[in-house]
Amino acid sequence: MFRRHFHLICFSLSVFLLAGCGVAGTDVGTSTMQNTSPTTVSNGPVSIATNHSEYAPTDIIQATVTNKLTKPIYAFDHQASCSIFSLQFQRSGQWIPISQSQPGVAGCARGTATGLIAIQPGASYTAHIMAGYLRQGDHHFSLGKYRLVLAYTLSPAHTDVLSFTTVYSVTISIVGNVAPEPTHQVPNAKGTGSPER
Repeated sequence: MFRRHFHLICFSLSVFLLAGCGVAGTDVGTSTMQNTSPTTVSNGPVSIATNHSEYAPTDIIQATVTNKLTKPIYAFDHQASCSIFSLQFQRSGQWIPISQSQPGVAGCARGTATGLIAIQPGASYTAHIMAGYLRQGDHHFSLGKYRLVLAYTLSPAHTDVLSFTTVYSVTISIVGNVAPEPTHQVPNAKGTGSPER
């Protein structure tokens, strides 16, 4: 009798723990509110799509370029979040590189040489652009209008500025509120406070 109850308790505990693991498996870096804004896609033989048209300041932007040409295209990485996309912010009607308008946002800390990425005909390349430099949460996107930029060439042997074609995404928006920075308490003599980081 004891053995049967023991196995039943162990089974119930296992189910409970597995259910808890499932709840914890949410996407890292997304806001707590479900994003219901529509996707976007630009026109042309090399198109840029985003998974949403609006994002919260700490959301991750998923961007995909699709090559509809009959030959490969090539683009340099190490741009926004180490991807092949650069990111621009609109200020007073002008498009400004994110590195100039919001230093440190969507940076690339990869310690490797810049590479030329090939996208074959009919293939796609997807990147996740986050505001954080070293990790998500280091920074947030400022509210406003943004667009992704892709500069590509048709030959890996021709990488001078004049050989590149530039395409842009549909304008996307960063909206909502920025969460306040967490405050850190100095431990008191009894050691009940949270340590500084």
